[in-house]
This record gives sequence, structure tokens and C-alpha cells, in this order.
Amino acid sequence: MWIQSLFLALLIVIILQGRYFPRRNFKSLRYRRYFTPDIISEGDTTTLVEHIENARLLPIPWVRVEAQLSPYLLFGKSAQVPDKHRQFHRSMFTLSPYSTITRRHTVTCPRRGYYAIPSVSMTTGDILGIGERKSMDFQTDTALTVYPQIVPIDDIFHIQNSFTGDIVVRRWIVEDPFYIRGVREYRPGDPQKSINWKATAKTGAMQVHNYDYTADVRLLLLLNVDTHENQWSITTDEPCVERAIQYAASIAQYSLDNGIETGLASNGKYVDDPEAPVWLKPCTGSEQLSSILMTLAKLSFWRRVTFHTLLKETYDAGLSACDILVITAFTDDEIEEGLQKLRDAGNNVEVLTVEHTPEEELHAAD
Repeated sequence: MWIQSLFLALLIVIILQGRYFPRRNFKSLRYRRYFTPDIISEGDTTTLVEHIENARLLPIPWVRVEAQLSPYLLFGKSAQVPDKHRQFHRSMFTLSPYSTITRRHTVTCPRRGYYAIPSVSMTTGDILGIGERKSMDFQTDTALTVYPQIVPIDDIFHIQNSFTGDIVVRRWIVEDPFYIRGVREYRPGDPQKSINWKATAKTGAMQVHNYDYTADVRLLLLLNVDTHENQWSITTDEPCVERAIQYAASIAQYSLDNGIETGLASNGKYVDDPEAPVWLKPCTGSEQLSSILMTLAKLSFWRRVTFHTLLKETYDAGLSACDILVITAFTDDEIEEGLQKLRDAGNNVEVLTVEHTPEEELHAAD
């Protein structure tokens, strides 16, 4: 008789725990995840941190955390991008009473971009796994920004055999657009190359060269995410757009490091705000460089407007007395007409042509 009573008691306990744990586990769970650092450059490594807490007296037998991620977030020692559009990252936890678990995952990203993880799915159940499983989505603000790769400025312009003579870019890349007329105290945003070390040692305070412009130099980079005439709203030559973005990032860093006011505009879309125009007016300083690199990281392969429409928007903004460098894979009659209007408005306009990707390479990537 006592065996039957024991069996009945065990059965009741099993049934009760099967109903209790799935319903109560989420009430005591605290979960967050984040990248540290959350801004890296293309090809660099970061850490994805998971932090989960059980804030009650009873244990949580198991909880599975699952998130859908970009395949360009490579975990551990993986060096190859998975052959799929998305990947799933899963973690399993068992938490004792009032306990906290922190896990760190090494992540490498071989491609620039903005990688947001807006939510994770959490599933939990009872100790024996016989009860009903419960799932819930947890909102997170996890995001990783990957800046584009910076390439040597000489490599960009050595490719362009047509870049000869007195052109807008060459006059500030080849020749120094400044002359020195003394020293002054360092101010935030001054490039390191302008520090006058002798004057610094003499005065005991950081001193920099006091430059005068030989010309009022402002640079606006116009980036075209279209790679062919009459294409649809998204390009089929993504490597070409990536090269254009790398060129824009590299030129922006070079010009800003040399104290030149630099801005950026593009006909592309932000991945996180598709309707917002991509427009940064020319400014100087490290914050401007960060803004430009952040913009380029968030730029998608989709276009917001045609490039000749962007040229019209630039002309309508009343821009004048500015150096404009157009970074594009092609031009057509409408684009050439827009460029000429900007020249007629008093701007120096030149085109940096980005090479297309050979067809065999595009097919190999597919």
C-alpha cells in the first residue's frame, strides 16, 4: 500500500513541477546582451556578452536563448561566412537560486555594416522535460557597428590613370593646401600631425602649427550606390559598392586628418532609417569623421533616389565654392548634366570612377 502511495505522491510532484516551472521561470529572469566594443572596423574582433540572472529562491532547470543573426558575425575561430542569409545563435543555461551567469563569445566581422539584434527568443520548461514548454520574446537594444576598411590613399588614385593634371582632388592630396604662420595652443579636433613638438617642449603646453589656407578648401563626397544605368532599386554588383564605400571612407579620413572640411552625401538608404536622406554637410574634427564612418557603415545597397536626383538636391541646396568628388561606377547624360550645373554654380567637380566587378567573380560569389 505504501508503494502505491509513494508512486502517487511522485506522480503528483511530477505533474505539479511540470506545470509550475514553465509558468514561473520567466517572472524571475533578467537577461541582457551587448557587444564590447560595439564599434569596430572591418575584419576586427569584438566580444558578445550574455548576462542572465535568476532573481528568486527556486532554481530554473533550463532556459534556451536563441537569436537570429547576420551570417557575417563569425563566432569563435570560424573564418568562413556560412552559405546562408541568416544564422541562429543558441545558448543554454541552468540557474541555481539567486544566481547570475555571464558568458562571452568572440565575434569577428569581415564586412562593414550595422548589425542589430532587436530581440531574442527564450524557451524554458520543467526539470524532467515532460511539461509544456513556454517561449517568450525579449526585446534588446544590441547592435554592432562595423566601419568600412580604410585603404591607402595612393592606392585609390594610382588605379585612376585618368587622374592627371590640375584636378580637384590632386590639388589637396599631392600639394599641401596650407602654409604655416606660427603656432598656437592645441584645440580638440586638431590632427596629431599638426603638433609642433619643439614649441610644445619649450612652452610646456601642447602647441600646434597655425595654418592659413591657400584656398578656402571644402570637400563634399557624393557617393553613388547605383552601379549600372537603368538598374532596379538595388545593385547586383555589391563588391563594387563596397569599394566605393571604402574609397569614400579613406578619402574622408585623409582630408579630415589634414584639417579640410569634409562632408558626405549619397543616394543610398540607411539600413535602420530608410527614408532619411544621407547628407552630412562639410565640417572638420574627429566627430565629423566618426559621423561619416557611421553613415557609411549603415549604408545599404538600396537606393533612396536616383543619383541625378541627388545631384539636383545638391544643386538646389545652393552649394557653391566647394570641391565636389563624385564616387561612382558610371555616368550618363542626366548625371553629366547635373555635374555641369554644379560646376556652373561655382564648384570644382571631378569624378572618381569605381571599377566594376568582373562577371566571373560575381557568378563565383553566387
